[in-house]
Amino acid sequence: MSDNEVTEATASNHEFLIAETANQAGDAIIAIDREGIIRVWNAKCEQTFGWSADEALGQPVEMIIPEKYRAGHEHGFGNAMASGHLASDGKARLTRALSKSGEPTYVEMTFAVVNDASGAAVGAVAVARAAEKPDRGGAQGAQQQADPRDEKGPRKLYTGPLVDVSFEAELCIHSGNCTGGMPSVFNTRKRPWIDPGVADTPEKADELRAVIRRCPSGALQIVEHEQGE
Repeated sequence: MSDNEVTEATASNHEFLIAETANQAGDAIIAIDREGIIRVWNAKCEQTFGWSADEALGQPVEMIIPEKYRAGHEHGFGNAMASGHLASDGKARLTRALSKSGEPTYVEMTFAVVNDASGAAVGAVAVARAAEKPDRGGAQGAQQQADPRDEKGPRKLYTGPLVDVSFEAELCIHSGNCTGGMPSVFNTRKRPWIDPGVADTPEKADELRAVIRRCPSGALQIVEHEQGE
């Protein structure tokens, strides 16, 4: 085999590797363009969500997003395309998605913005892995919202001098309302990422309440102090 033939064979192998890396990956990989249209849908996506590549490619990604989350997705995705980065920390989140059967499916999903050489956003990629439905404590737990002060519940409580904040990661749709609305309290670059201690005046506490009221998913909630606390 000549040097040219070896080079061509190597290039062909590299192209095959690139093309099949996403398709044969062990997790579902979805890429969408700036308009939210699905452009990559690997084999694992069909196992996870039910739709084949022929059915999913060219369709809006909203096909896998529950209706009540779509407005928040549109807001967060629009901000990400405009800014070139996510408002969230990029860590895996347990979330609910739609499947072809119409039944909800739970996945652990990570998101990333895809940027061109200039840094402008050209789309986004999500990697999803099937997950178990969260245990809400049986029928009684399904009917009653967990007390945000209960550390064993699905919500985590962050305490402050005037008001507390509770957060349920499963509900979060990464809209960016909180990090954009009051970044002094909500900062995904810090741990913990929620610090109600910053809201240490009545004016700041009111501002925090207003930001949380705008949370589109209900993942964030204000927990008022009981009288005398």
